[in-house]
Amino acid sequence: MNYGRTALIVESTDKPRLLEFLKNMLEAWKKTLGSTEEPKMNILCSYQEELWRLIILPRRKHRPDIYFIEGDDRILISPAAVDIGGLVVTPLEKDSYARMQAY
Repeated sequence: MNYGRTALIVESTDKPRLLEFLKNMLEAWKKTLGSTEEPKMNILCSYQEELWRLIILPRRKHRPDIYFIEGDDRILISPAAVDIGGLVVTPLEKDSYARMQAY
């Protein structure tokens, strides 16, 4: 699958084993980053035909820079919706799809 960015995909028919893997991976990731905080990421989980799938999307920051711009150039979006669902959620009409194409 091509997600257009770095993604770790983990699959298992054994839910407890998958959860243990996730816990160990997060602890190793924290050590690698030299942090005690949970690493920034979005996780999509699905279950179909007795197979659990985790799609882990690492993030560098919580919100994109354009979220913090002052004035009319600011675009208020929900990055997790973009990362996980491929949807651009714009709660303000002024931040419509046509305007998003410029970025």
